[in-house]
Amino acid sequence: MNRRSGKELIGIAVAGAGARGAYEAGVLSVLLPAMEEFDQRPTVWIGTSVGAVNAALFASLAHLPAKEAVDVALDRWRQVRPEDVFHAPLSNSVRTVLRYLGEVAGTGARLHSLLDTAPLRTTVESWMDWPQLHRNTHARNGPIDAVGVCATGCGTYRTAMFVEGRLAGKLPAADHERGVDYKKTSLRPEHIMASAAIPVAFPPVWIDDEAGGPGGWYLDGGIRLNAPLKPAIALGVDKLVVVATSPAFSSPAMPPARPAERPDIFDAAGDWLHAGLVDRMIEDLRTLSIVNQMVPQKDDAAAKAAGADGSRRRRVIPYIFAGPVQEGEIAALASDAFNMRYGRGPRSGWGLNIRLLNRLLGGRAASRGELFSHLFFEREFVEAAIELGAADAWRLLATTREGLPWRTGTP
Repeated sequence: MNRRSGKELIGIAVAGAGARGAYEAGVLSVLLPAMEEFDQRPTVWIGTSVGAVNAALFASLAHLPAKEAVDVALDRWRQVRPEDVFHAPLSNSVRTVLRYLGEVAGTGARLHSLLDTAPLRTTVESWMDWPQLHRNTHARNGPIDAVGVCATGCGTYRTAMFVEGRLAGKLPAADHERGVDYKKTSLRPEHIMASAAIPVAFPPVWIDDEAGGPGGWYLDGGIRLNAPLKPAIALGVDKLVVVATSPAFSSPAMPPARPAERPDIFDAAGDWLHAGLVDRMIEDLRTLSIVNQMVPQKDDAAAKAAGADGSRRRRVIPYIFAGPVQEGEIAALASDAFNMRYGRGPRSGWGLNIRLLNRLLGGRAASRGELFSHLFFEREFVEAAIELGAADAWRLLATTREGLPWRTGTP
């Protein structure tokens, strides 16, 4: 319960997805105005990877009416281009190969990533009104209670949840079962950069410890916690919206259309991506629904009456899951958008770089299409992903005649 307003504390957990974050923005462009209409505006935002970008972006816009906020956010997404995220791979390829050879030869050279993401920092700095974000989280009657960003500590094998806002004054204890440490902070661009640092593709990011301890290198929060449901619950939300770019259930196994070829490293990376980013989310959603069904009504009332301590006890937490209906829908959008823009060229400039990425990451296997869609920051894909996200959100709202489609059972 939000003690300032007496209203329920509503949170939004936004999963990691790379360029597929445009789909999440499309979902939120419909859900946020609907939530405002029913006086259920979210005040807790938790995000991983590009979900951290969206979480911080929407939190920085929370002082605006929902319709104005989503218009600004969609405009940000519609303006993004590959060169706003990473330098052209071909321009960096010789340096990358030389560094790799130097590392193998023991010359002291180190290869930190395949892509140079220096442009991403400029994008993150300009996308968010950082002073406004801090005002929204710290003002006495500000619209945000907490913003949390997940990143994975290099060498620690634990998730760091960097939290800014009023709820950061009394953070949950470390979750040793899931390896999550909560850190009070004032969010900066490097927190977002770290949360979105896709392993191998993007370089690790250094973050200083504001508590005076040693800093550390961090990578994509999706390595261990791609859909941060549990941290949102630990912060005490009464209701939770989960926004993701994969369905809330596993697709049935389908026989291959042709004899399976031996997987290469990119096929394996695509399968790893699905296992790490999707399967844990499905497990967490099922766990939430099981706990909801196990908590007797009287115990739920007691937990809510307990105030802050109740946030650490088992209680019923209604949720909304917003995501695609079918596995592979967004990857198919990326493939169609690529063919529309680059199917017959160009042979130079950024087009050649994107064709190279598609050749490496797209391929024919579905898992590789998923991998490519995380890095395809092109206008045609972004627009199609926004439209699909909005359509899926409207479909979700249509499932209930009154109010919002909160549920407590299985997805």
